[in-house]
Amino acid sequence: MTLRLDVRVCVVGNGCEPEVVPPGALTVRLPENVGIPGSRNADADSLGREPDPAEWLFLLDNDATFPRTDVLTRLVTEAQQHPRAVFGHPADESLLTGGVIDQHHAAGAAPPS
Repeated sequence: MTLRLDVRVCVVGNGCEPEVVPPGALTVRLPENVGIPGSRNADADSLGREPDPAEWLFLLDNDATFPRTDVLTRLVTEAQQHPRAVFGHPADESLLTGGVIDQHHAAGAAPPS
């Protein structure tokens, strides 16, 4: 069985003009840098105001890449299999970086560097 995802893209310029905007993407330009949480909120708010909001929200920063093409499909499949889960990530590797995520950093408990 193949999972088909309706993907919508929103590019947020967090105090800057976005460098790359894919065709058909929603664009949000913030007049000043409001930090990562502020830009993610602007992204979610913009997508939530669409006439037919998406069921899933996946945030990807401009310095991250997908190491494989099935990342979103795998994440949604796992989320559907565990409907009570709030947050999930692979036990042994990151779908985004191909390496292990320090759980203290991922949870926001890492000391500032």
